[in-house]
Amino acid sequence: MSRIWTTMKRMFSRGDGPPPDLEATLSELRTKTPAPVFWLLGKTQSGKTSIIRYLTGADEAVIGSGFRPCT
Repeated sequence: MSRIWTTMKRMFSRGDGPPPDLEATLSELRTKTPAPVFWLLGKTQSGKTSIIRYLTGADEAVIGSGFRPCT
């Protein structure tokens, strides 16, 4: 987090745009940070898989069974 804060301070204190190493820093943070996990709870046929398909662009989504979700 300190690298993010340092980068943000440099970016806003100069006013001349992002620092030259911003993309490298963001790329490194993306590789180290785990993907977020979201739980969608709802009734059957309420559109949970449709939301995932819309957000991810995935054509196929595996639908879970009971307490073992796969989407």
